[in-house]
Amino acid sequence: MKKILALLGLFISASAFAHESHGVPMGVPNRLAYEEINRLYQENVVPIFKIKCFDCHSHQTTYPWYYKIPGVKQFLDSDIREGLEHFDFTQGFPFGGHHPALEQPEAIEESIAEGDMPPWRYRLMHKGSALTEREKQDILNWVRTSRQLLTLPADSGIEGR
Repeated sequence: MKKILALLGLFISASAFAHESHGVPMGVPNRLAYEEINRLYQENVVPIFKIKCFDCHSHQTTYPWYYKIPGVKQFLDSDIREGLEHFDFTQGFPFGGHHPALEQPEAIEESIAEGDMPPWRYRLMHKGSALTEREKQDILNWVRTSRQLLTLPADSGIEGR
């Protein structure tokens, strides 16, 4: 019985840390880069994303008054589920969703370049929800810096940028 409990404990411990290596999520090669990307994200991007993106890409949705209308609720819930499948910004970088960590900055840059976020139907009902040119530049600056940091080898410091 003790052996079974010990093996079970080992299995649970291994599972809990399978997605991290010394505090660095899988797919992020450098701990210092990871910390710097998140610091810059918190300072420069979170204030924008909270206003423009979190309703569909986080677990911090602020529902509009019309959410309770039958049919609308299901439509919005579906949009939010889909948004979270692509990106979940709730916990910082790397984001939840189907993009691997190393591809996330590029995917965000693509969305900005294509101008498809937020979707037109969301912008229709939420005046001021489109990204301003300044907000786009702030996000793209973070994207560029993140891409540079993500290319650093695991054993390098971030001084080499």
